[in-house]
Amino acid sequence: MRIPLDYLSCATNTANLTQFFILTGATLTGGTFNPVSAGQSVVEASTDATFTGGTVSLYQGVSEGSSAGLVISSLDIFLAPGEILVVRAQSQGTGDVTASLSWVEYY
Repeated sequence: MRIPLDYLSCATNTANLTQFFILTGATLTGGTFNPVSAGQSVVEASTDATFTGGTVSLYQGVSEGSSAGLVISSLDIFLAPGEILVVRAQSQGTGDVTASLSWVEYY
């Protein structure tokens, strides 16, 4: 089963520019992958893995302000079994940046 990506959200606690990426083929070190919702989802996620590169960019964008939301379902990006997908966000300021991704699972 391939899972279609649906929505990307990025937020920062400053009004600076935020750059975000959806990457595949990433090399990660460390981190623990846990089920997003045990018994309800086939997806596992890690928020503590270290990104070390080796990627292909599927999408990138820039937002100005404290948050950005983007419907990405029309981009036809699918997550295949065993594939690692990275959402990377960075701000030119000193504020914290968070990113979240939603998808659709069909049963």
